[in-house]
Amino acid sequence: MIRHEAKQILKLFEGWRAEPYRDSLGNWTIGWGFTRTINGNYLTAVDQDTPKITKTASEWNLDALFGIAERDAQKVMGTYWHNITPNRQYILSMMCYQLGIGGLMGFKRMIEAIKHNKNAQAGKEMLNSLWYSQTPHRVEKMALMYQTNSLRL
Repeated sequence: MIRHEAKQILKLFEGWRAEPYRDSLGNWTIGWGFTRTINGNYLTAVDQDTPKITKTASEWNLDALFGIAERDAQKVMGTYWHNITPNRQYILSMMCYQLGIGGLMGFKRMIEAIKHNKNAQAGKEMLNSLWYSQTPHRVEKMALMYQTNSLRL
């Protein structure tokens, strides 16, 4: 149930488009913010020649790509993952969905705060970032969700 809620939040944040477009950073994107799509057993980068995507295919891609983000967020947090509440695990997974594993790893002060169960500070570190300057509305919501341990917008 929580995973479903997290995916619904991602859909709201990302919006959906059937055709490729450039996002705010200039990356080719399609569906619910996909910069890559699942093509058989391979991840394929989105570009201007990527064919339109249906909502059904987008649902499948979202599920698969969010699964990758979940595993990557768990890798970043290592053994501390199991000390984090499920809501907060999904918030970190949503961060990883948008930023990738490398982007999430860059939040060193946030990760340290999480490891010391300083959840208010972890949320502040989200706001003290380049990520915030790029998507302030999303980051404000996610920082508050992390601080309050809630998936409610």
